Amino acid sequence: MTPLTETFNSWSRIFCHHACWMLIQTGVLVTVLWLLDMVLRKRVKASIRYCIWLLVLVKLVLPVDLSLPSGIGYWLHFKSPQSPSVAETVTSELPETTAAESVHTVTSNIEKTSRADIAAIDIQPVSYQQDKASNEFALSEWLFMLWLGVVAVLTGGFVWRIVTVRRIVARSKPMSKETADLSEGFKSVFKDNNRISVMLSEEVPSPAVCGLIRPVILIPTALIKKLDKEQLEAVLLHELSHIQRGDLWLNTIQSLLQIFYFYNPAG
Repeated sequence: MTPLTETFNSWSRIFCHHACWMLIQTGVLVTVLWLLDMVLRKRVKASIRYCIWLLVLVKLVLPVDLSLPSGIGYWLHFKSPQSPSVAETVTSELPETTAAESVHTVTSNIEKTSRADIAAIDIQPVSYQQDKASNEFALSEWLFMLWLGVVAVLTGGFVWRIVTVRRIVARSKPMSKETADLSEGFKSVFKDNNRISVMLSEEVPSPAVCGLIRPVILIPTALIKKLDKEQLEAVLLHELSHIQRGDLWLNTIQSLLQIFYFYNPAG
């Protein structure tokens, strides 16, 4: 078995361990949050329920083996019973005799095995089985290869969407002076307003925000002609609120987690 194969097998076992436990843990968490959401649905604001469901996002980011004092597993930690040593096992199986008699018995048993009997042992089938096992993929290796393939395809789609949005922004046009002055009045409410720009585009069906470092609000060109001043103010305020809450960063993290945990319904 080559070092590359050993490394691949090791990573596949780590992946299956992580995927299995993450599937179980997120399943339990989603069930608890769903029950809590049913109780609080008519008693709390939608923003609070949104923050509660963000716990699933936090769980998917954290490692499965993380143990915090706030978790029940931290306080219910049981040590696995240690397996008895070989010496203890042999001693327990031997009759109650003296130490000298025990040593004499083991020595006599070893002497009974002749060199002819040892030479007659055929070790070739064992070697053949080991070589055969090393050339075959276990289930964990196949699952890991499948996961890598799907992640590669989904990552390619994610990169393509980023490139498409950048092209749309590059082809967009600045707003008219009257509308731009209106948007400047709203941007002054938020911090770092100099990095936000409002553009018109014919390629977007509805208002949208894009860009993590320098956010851009895209407004459909046809929509500008249909909205009056108050309606346009409401649209700009809504899009600016997404930037203020950091929804763009959360959506990006969520998209990446959906790529890596595509097999997980909670993802």
